[in-house]
Amino acid sequence: MLNKSLSASSDFLKGLAMISLVYVHYVRLEYGLIDNIMWIWDPQVLHKIVTEAAQYSWWSVLLRYFAQVAVTMFFILSSWGLSYSLLARNKMPPPWLAFMHSRLRKLAPLYWIALFVLMVAALAEYHDSGLKILKILVSFGLKASFLHIFHPDAMFNYNSALWFFGSLMFLYMLFPALYRATLARPWVTLGASIVIGYLSTVLIKATPLYAWHPALAMGGFPLARLGDFAFGIFLAVHSQQCTTHRKADVFEQHGYSIGFAALVVGVVSMLGFQALGIESLGFLDEWIHPFHVFGLGIFAVLAGAKFHGALLRWPRLFGAPVKAVAFIGIYSYSMFLFHMPLIRPWLAYVSDRHHIFVFGTLFLVTMFFVFYAIEKFSNRYLVPSIQAGIDAAFAGLSRPARTVGD
Repeated sequence: MLNKSLSASSDFLKGLAMISLVYVHYVRLEYGLIDNIMWIWDPQVLHKIVTEAAQYSWWSVLLRYFAQVAVTMFFILSSWGLSYSLLARNKMPPPWLAFMHSRLRKLAPLYWIALFVLMVAALAEYHDSGLKILKILVSFGLKASFLHIFHPDAMFNYNSALWFFGSLMFLYMLFPALYRATLARPWVTLGASIVIGYLSTVLIKATPLYAWHPALAMGGFPLARLGDFAFGIFLAVHSQQCTTHRKADVFEQHGYSIGFAALVVGVVSMLGFQALGIESLGFLDEWIHPFHVFGLGIFAVLAGAKFHGALLRWPRLFGAPVKAVAFIGIYSYSMFLFHMPLIRPWLAYVSDRHHIFVFGTLFLVTMFFVFYAIEKFSNRYLVPSIQAGIDAAFAGLSRPARTVGD
């Protein structure tokens, strides 16, 4: 069953995605390519791959592409995990306030700890500039309240990877309603989510807002990723319903064909609209393209789960590497929060483009133990106090309103 195979491979897939993100950020910072994103459906994509591979290396260029798929995988696996957990216990999501309480309690403490560390480092660096200090405080205030995704300066400064968590937290606000809608009408809900995500990003690109904040279309505007998020819920619900009614799961049987077909349709439509000179609909931009979630998302998640199952058939040969990758997946959250800021000081002392893969691997292994130690220390000494504060805040919100005279 699809849900069982995804459950068995979830940590492994997260580990693969996190490893690719660390490598790609390492390579892009080493080569100074952090703002040079190569889109998979760029009409000149093959030429650009060959050119960059000749200038740098084939593996570094391919990693940059897979890292874009990895972000989609995180969105899908996040919503799939929540849905699968509810389905396994035959429960519905709690009321909205209680659901958001649980999400913040689980994810916000380590996020806020990472922000505090980064803010202290930024203030120490720019302590002699009052204006800069004010900007730092405003920026980190926006990040702490998950509003940084709506401001271009705050979205990418100090730790650009945090845009993902900001968008994800807003998508969590939609999860209870989206989950119930998927249970009632899975295909309709999935289709509507993809259309809404596509149309909202097209609207952004067509307005003056895009000139000020183009990254809103990439995911800074949470609805841009609604299709990815809804697809994770759909996978869990559809698989469960197929099992319950003893029906064949079309995604389990033909998911790879569907994913490949969607990619073909995406490329053909891109070339066709390019020939017609129609670019405003977003068919030439991967982050807007309506086939993004079907083409890349389903193919990556289902192929990854099958790859994990194939590796498990050879435990003596691949058992240890699979467990190591899955272990990284378990602690991928702390790696996600801390890896970007630590690459820059590392490269200040260890910079060697001729052996970039070796030193990138050394960074990954070394920093994993740092991430592991940070998460363990935080969970033991800091997180409980922050969680107590979150509990108190939500307890105040859920109290019955007092009547006049109380």
